[in-house]
Amino acid sequence: MKMPAIAGCLKALFESNACETLMFTYGRRVLFCDFQIFDTVRKFKDKKGKPAKIPSVLDIEGFYSVVESMYESGKALLVANGKRAQFHIQDLDEDDAAYYFLVNMTTADGNHHTSRDIETGARDEHRYKDTEGPERSIHVIIVKPSEADACPLVLVEKVSGASLSKVIQFFNSILRTCVRDRPDGFTFEHPLKETDSKGNVKLVKHVPKVSFNGHISETLFNDIDNGSVSGLELISDGPEIAGMDNEIPENFESWRVKLDKSPMADGSKQYIQQLMRQGKSFNMDRLKVSFRDASDTSHTKEFSIDDSPLDDRDAYVLSKGFKLDFRPMDSYTELHRKICNEMWRLRS
Repeated sequence: MKMPAIAGCLKALFESNACETLMFTYGRRVLFCDFQIFDTVRKFKDKKGKPAKIPSVLDIEGFYSVVESMYESGKALLVANGKRAQFHIQDLDEDDAAYYFLVNMTTADGNHHTSRDIETGARDEHRYKDTEGPERSIHVIIVKPSEADACPLVLVEKVSGASLSKVIQFFNSILRTCVRDRPDGFTFEHPLKETDSKGNVKLVKHVPKVSFNGHISETLFNDIDNGSVSGLELISDGPEIAGMDNEIPENFESWRVKLDKSPMADGSKQYIQQLMRQGKSFNMDRLKVSFRDASDTSHTKEFSIDDSPLDDRDAYVLSKGFKLDFRPMDSYTELHRKICNEMWRLRS
């Protein structure tokens, strides 16, 4: 098509009602995760020297109660970046189906703000004080499980500057604050019934932690299938693996097992799931996949065997989008019902 013809098409598009629809439709994306809560105890480690994860004294209802209590007492906040950034609970709610949180993030370490009217060219500059900065809202929904042992689904609104790992860090800071303020409610007997010098079972403090374990996007498997795999390894972070009968030398710290790459040709998803199951049975920790996608871009992804399949900041965490027929605000003072409804609708 010649350039004048392209220009004519563009002019017709911008003069049409379709252009109005395109210009005034706004999108949002939602990350899909599984909710996990566990406790840690100071100096209580697993066989690999990592902090041991034990069943939590809190269930999902208890988690919401803690956050609500800290919110009501004005302590549901996290200061970061040298006191130049702050996360806080702005609003929360509960119904029969889910728990809803509005997390607001303020950053006071960025540039001053300038807006411009594209019709008149008028500019409006806002210069921040040292303690001021733009604020953004993140809607978080935790779906109540239909069965007692089911893993709750977490929906997290994807917002620029607020990675999933930062949201998790924020909620864990609320839990730590609650333990510090109300230690009696989190003090229990030692998990292994260890005793003190008088023969009494030691009392230890449980610190609950949450993790939002991201679902794996099909995009990852498509990129692997349409590219080429250069490396495939199962990794143990400790000296012991299942099936090792001989005594392990003290200076052996970890194991790496190279894997056959050829089954990837029949589909990466099924093979990766098989390797994850094998890795778990042999007490391995991670599956490492090195590959190049169709654009020849190099990637290295690690799948945790026991915890989140992907890193909390990973672009391959499953996300879905929805459209809004209004121009949203960067931040809100209360949960926006229409945004929550659209996020809820994406579950199906």
